[in-house]
Amino acid sequence: MLDHIAIRTSEDAFVDKLFMSAPEFGSPLLAANVPRAFVDLNRDVRDLDPILVDGAKTLGRNGRASSGLGVIPRLVGKNKPIYASKISLVEAQARLLSFWHPYHLCLKSLLEATRKRFGYVILIDCHSMPHECVKLGSGASPPPQIVLGDRFGAAANLDIVNQVRLAFSESGFRVSRNMPYAGAYISSKYGNPQH
Repeated sequence: MLDHIAIRTSEDAFVDKLFMSAPEFGSPLLAANVPRAFVDLNRDVRDLDPILVDGAKTLGRNGRASSGLGVIPRLVGKNKPIYASKISLVEAQARLLSFWHPYHLCLKSLLEATRKRFGYVILIDCHSMPHECVKLGSGASPPPQIVLGDRFGAAANLDIVNQVRLAFSESGFRVSRNMPYAGAYISSKYGNPQH
């Protein structure tokens, strides 16, 4: 069984605290209210892992689900199992109904309201990064402190990404683009450089 420290290695600790002042500057803020090890809001709702979820179909299953990192993760940290046995499809669906669906309904609503108000939206999806992954994935030495993931141009306007990169760099941060993280479901689903 995992201890509380091991299970928390997948969470984005304190990211909400870092950005809690965003509404003071006119930006809506949506913070996750569920641990990623319980439901990963940055995965497609169809990415149920049949190795973990009894009765889950392989439809919609991608590489992340196959590696134990689906919408309900099977593994945490360095491939440590979260569960001793499978969970039921009913339990998985209840988690998704309680957490995944409300989060994405709220996100869609915020995006639509912002687009209506300003004519466009800039979605900033923030996460923390395990230092081991950053060292291994970026190849940079020293590793980046901030990674701007725009799905290799598919999820954000390059001019905006470059402006953000410059602002962070001028503030003294080491910044990379798409390495080691290019963005996941939220960037892919909601990112659109034309809007």
